[in-house]
Amino acid sequence: MSKIGFARVSSEQKYLTDQLSVLETYDCERVFYAQPNSTTPSNEDAVSALLEYLRKDDVVVITSLDKLGVSLSSVLSSMTSIHKKRASLKVLDNSFDSSTSKIPLSTFVELLSVFSELELTLLNRRTAEGRVKAREQGKHMGRPKTIKKEVINNVMKQLRQGDMTVSEIARENNISRPTVYDIKKKG
Repeated sequence: MSKIGFARVSSEQKYLTDQLSVLETYDCERVFYAQPNSTTPSNEDAVSALLEYLRKDDVVVITSLDKLGVSLSSVLSSMTSIHKKRASLKVLDNSFDSSTSKIPLSTFVELLSVFSELELTLLNRRTAEGRVKAREQGKHMGRPKTIKKEVINNVMKQLRQGDMTVSEIARENNISRPTVYDIKKKG
């Protein structure tokens, strides 16, 4: 059984030194790390190297769960891969150790997945409710309009006259054909 460390720098952290010194105190046999610059491996490459090196009964030591990936799905994928290698995971900031925990790592991953799905559902619901409320208050959603009223009125007049094609109207008013159709539809 070997302790294998893993460290990753987030965009706001910038340096690995704090994580590496913490992992050093846990006597990690080897430490894999990712840093967002051109001379070190990307997070995916570093995780792949870690998983390739990992053996049965090894312990992956990380300072916090977010170090395993840049998104929840990548963290869950990494945890699943560690479990498939029959290794365990020790997360220092919340004292989780799958080798001593009564909850198996696979169950922990499933629970995290359920909670992340719940959080995503709640976030989507709050966002949708916020959009509805904003529309009710008359707030404009999306990109601001860039076409002046004079152009819209001119396009409507030309459409009513019917002696110009949509392409000619678009060219004359310096707008796209789909914009002419949008004005016509809303007209």
